[in-house]
Amino acid sequence: MISGLYAAMNGMTSQLMRQEIITYNLANSGVTGFKKEDVVFRSFPDIQLDLASMNDFDGLGHPVIPRVSKLGTGAGIDWIYTDFSQGQLAKTDDVLNISIVGEGFFNVQTSKGVRYTRNGDFYLSNDGTLTTSNGDPVLGENGQIKLRGINFTVAADGTVAQDGTVIDRIKISTIDDPNLFAKEGESYFRLPSGLEDHIKDVIGNLAQGYREKANYSVPEQMVTLIDTFRTYEANQKMIQASDSTLDRAVNDVGRV
Repeated sequence: MISGLYAAMNGMTSQLMRQEIITYNLANSGVTGFKKEDVVFRSFPDIQLDLASMNDFDGLGHPVIPRVSKLGTGAGIDWIYTDFSQGQLAKTDDVLNISIVGEGFFNVQTSKGVRYTRNGDFYLSNDGTLTTSNGDPVLGENGQIKLRGINFTVAADGTVAQDGTVIDRIKISTIDDPNLFAKEGESYFRLPSGLEDHIKDVIGNLAQGYREKANYSVPEQMVTLIDTFRTYEANQKMIQASDSTLDRAVNDVGRV
């Protein structure tokens, strides 16, 4: 009965954390290039239930303890990961909306160093620098990209041209394991120090005039949220049932 309480408690705690993650996803459903988070569950180590038999002894006179069964102690969240799958592309015809088709990340120069993002909703600063919504410069192969107004084109390979002149090529990077990224706010990802060998620059496949949506649908997340509530309620009822059984065992069965 006690192990049942532990299993139900672990289940409730896990579902509460899962609920927070789903809520976080829903809150960012309108963010361009947003990548949802999800969880992986694992079972807690089993507890061996051993009963000593007073009739069996080893060579030293100690009782042999036979293994009777295993008691599971429920499941918990093993790790939280980011799903980097491609989101759907929505046509906007805005030249400042640029999407990456397939793998890759834009390089952005921030006050804390280079950051990586899939959010291609760009802007032009007063001096013509191509920036993110935060005002951070988007990097090309030659550094910051300087333009003269919004009359420019971006080819599929990332080449930026204006008035028939090639300005630069948008810098795109890939990483062999995206889970090495540390997630920051503002749709940014950071590469921890010492992992620079895992990232490399590539020629990306870009689409100008398109916006990459978040890589999930709101109804899908709502269904998952309802499932989380139902699982939480089931574990709650398990605790109530175990508590009722313990109450009877203490106050009725154990009564002299």
